[in-house]
Amino acid sequence: MIVLAEPAPEDMVRAVRKAIDMLPGINPQVMHLQMKKLYSWDDVAKRTEIVYDRAVQSLTTNLLDRLPQYLTCGVWAGKLFCLVMIINYLLWCLLEFLQVIVYSCYFFLYEI
Repeated sequence: MIVLAEPAPEDMVRAVRKAIDMLPGINPQVMHLQMKKLYSWDDVAKRTEIVYDRAVQSLTTNLLDRLPQYLTCGVWAGKLFCLVMIINYLLWCLLEFLQVIVYSCYFFLYEI
């Protein structure tokens, strides 16, 4: 049960009305069996693995290379995204620094 529509209000209303008119003639069991044939967990797992492999293989860029890309997201949104990313990066640096201190203190106290 798929009814396509253009992204215009009139066309979307027409498509919804058509879909509602189709409902009484649809057998839920038959629809379920048709949908079941379209998807398999093995296929989903393979596609997910491909996405993760591509993500791992993608080049990692540093913050200074990414900031100009964020600026292209809009006049205000780009600046906001940059600010959030800079704050996020500084917080990450602080947490890494604190982690080293905490682990150093832990080993100093308990290894002696």
